[in-house]
Amino acid sequence: MSGVAELVELDDSTIQRMDRFAAEHAESVFDRPMITELFRDPAWHSPELDSGWTKRERWIECAERAANELIPDPDAISILRSLGHPLWKERALAFVDNLPAESDMFSSDYEIISYVRTERPALAEAYLTDPFARDPAHATRQDPDPKRRAERAAAWVNQHDLQPPLSEWAVIPWLREEQQRIAHKQALDLALTADNFIELHADTLRAAIVMRWCDIGEAMSGNPALTNALLEFTVRGDNAFDPYALCDQDILLAWSALTPSMHVARITATIARTDFGSLAAEALARVHHNHWMRDEYKRRMATGFYDRVDLQMKDSLSIVWLRCRPFLES
Repeated sequence: MSGVAELVELDDSTIQRMDRFAAEHAESVFDRPMITELFRDPAWHSPELDSGWTKRERWIECAERAANELIPDPDAISILRSLGHPLWKERALAFVDNLPAESDMFSSDYEIISYVRTERPALAEAYLTDPFARDPAHATRQDPDPKRRAERAAAWVNQHDLQPPLSEWAVIPWLREEQQRIAHKQALDLALTADNFIELHADTLRAAIVMRWCDIGEAMSGNPALTNALLEFTVRGDNAFDPYALCDQDILLAWSALTPSMHVARITATIARTDFGSLAAEALARVHHNHWMRDEYKRRMATGFYDRVDLQMKDSLSIVWLRCRPFLES
């Protein structure tokens, strides 16, 4: 692709600059409003790779804050429980005692009920008894066990000999071996031939992470079109309204969780030179002149969105850099 910036060389000055950048911005990821949703996302939370810069206590601090809201965050309760924090039981009980109507409930709500089935047996009886039999159309949503939900979805794929659903990354580990091989080949073919991240979606990389298909990440490094796609903001056109789309955070984070490497570090250092604040301002100016964004409410929403772009790009790039940093010395 013509016009795409060359990757920066990782000389001593660039490495030092990126080390300072990461030290300044990585921790701000915990200031994101929906941080608790990222705990189970293998692209955003890699306990093995992220242990050097963030600690268990930091997740507990965020989860405590969200669990102590007037309406406790169910994801925060799940984090506290998985990390063995004693607050989880108290907040889980507070949560289930203030449940909405069942029609407004989500799978995470059923999951919290399952945690306190002993303390609230009537609720467990009402909501958790054989959800597949109660309501087959919504069985995936109503089953409180994420593992069982994935197993059921995988059983459906296996039974009907369907194409493995790469977008449903949590399902892949529960497919039969033959289906997993098909999914692996599909993902590898995409990594070798795709020239954009609509074809090779971040969820495909999440599937590769949970299956430990490291050859997917290595194939991506050998496909220059994918590197170009991440750097496409340097040749953006008049229709580029979304700075997030110009540099896909999820793709870069998933790639770094799958195969942290010198190549991914160079991409990160190249992107980190970008003034995302200016990009956001430029995109916002286009929004204000675009016919489908003339409604004042939409404009205010867009303004708030773009205000967060700069910081959120910096914290995600910092995480990627810190994952790759040890591999610069090997």
